[in-house]
Amino acid sequence: MYDVPEINSPLRFGAFALGQQVDMWLANARPNLLRSRSANFTYLQNIICNMPKSKKEGNVMVKKRREYVDRDHDVMGDYYDLCERYNRKTAKTIKKQLKRLIEKDPDFLDSYLLLYQILQDEGDLSEAEKILDDAYERALKLITDKKGNWPDVLEWGWLENRHIIRTILNKAISLWKNGERDNALDLFRKLLKTNPADNVGARHYILAIRMNMSFEKFEKRFNKGGYYDMELMDWFDRNYKKFPDEFGWWETAVENYE
Repeated sequence: MYDVPEINSPLRFGAFALGQQVDMWLANARPNLLRSRSANFTYLQNIICNMPKSKKEGNVMVKKRREYVDRDHDVMGDYYDLCERYNRKTAKTIKKQLKRLIEKDPDFLDSYLLLYQILQDEGDLSEAEKILDDAYERALKLITDKKGNWPDVLEWGWLENRHIIRTILNKAISLWKNGERDNALDLFRKLLKTNPADNVGARHYILAIRMNMSFEKFEKRFNKGGYYDMELMDWFDRNYKKFPDEFGWWETAVENYE
C-alpha cells in the first residue's frame, strides 16, 4: 500500500508544514542520505532523464516514462536555520534574509514559501500572491520540457523535489481559495498523477472540489488546529468511489502497487 500521506494542514507554509520537520533532519543530520536513493537508480539529478522516447516490447511500442529529480541546493541549510528562528519578533529580519537567499539561489523555492507565509501573516496579501506566483513560475520552468509538458514522475520521495511539490500545492490551494476551481483541479490532478503515493494529499482536495466544497468549508471541517487527522482519511474512503472517472486509475495504481 502507498504510504499514509503527510496530513499537516497547508495553512502554515514554514518549517513545520508538509514534512519540513523531516526534511530539516534529513538535510542537516544526514546530508549523504540525499544522494542515497540516486545511487540505486539511473536517474540523474537536475535533469529530466534523457532516455529514448520509446522501446519495443513484442509488437507494441512502449513510451519511456520521464522522471524529474531536482539538484541539491546549498542554501537549504541556511533556510532551515531561518525557519527555526522565525517568530513574530524576528519576522522583519527573517524577511530580509529570505530575500537574500532568493537572490543567492532563485530556484530553491521554500525560501519563497516562507516569505509568502510571513507576508500573509502581516496582511500583505497582494505581495504574498506575487511571491507565490514567482515561485510557481520557477517550479514550472524547472520540471517542464521545452513543450511545456510535465514529467511523468515527480516523486515526493526525493527530498530534492519537495520544495517544488510544496510550491505547486500551495498555488493550487490559492487558486481554489480564489474560486478558480478548474485551474486548481488541474494542478491537483497533475500532482496526483506524477506522484500516486500522494504524500501531500492532493486526492483529498480533488474529491472536495468534485463534491462542491470550498476551501474554507474543507478547512472548517477537517483542520484540527494545524493538522488533519483520520477523519479526513475516512471521509475520502467513503466517498471517492462516487467518482470513478476521477479516481479509477489511481485505485488501479494502488492495487498494482500492493
